[in-house]
Amino acid sequence: MFAWGGARPKFLYTESGEDGFTHYLVKLSSKSDKYPVIRLEAACLRAAQACGIETPACRLERYDDIGVDALSIVRFDVTPEGGRRHMVSLKTLMHAEYYYSKAYTDIL
Repeated sequence: MFAWGGARPKFLYTESGEDGFTHYLVKLSSKSDKYPVIRLEAACLRAAQACGIETPACRLERYDDIGVDALSIVRFDVTPEGGRRHMVSLKTLMHAEYYYSKAYTDIL
């Protein structure tokens, strides 16, 4: 299933394993990226983990044949039983018109 909201092209992926199913949100790089956004997001997640901040498990993959990076992030909004934790983005709550139109002081 493809998801069209947000700044990045993405899709949902479910992987079957010994412990059941793992649900992922897979974010893709875009040819219009001016810098490696997906690789930077993966680096930020790893840095947060190294600092002891709890983050979802993730993996970064490169598809050279099509020139795309993919960051697979375990979905935090899907329960182990397959239910959903409902959420709303801060952008939506603040009625922000553009992605970077609000500052941290607006959030506070």
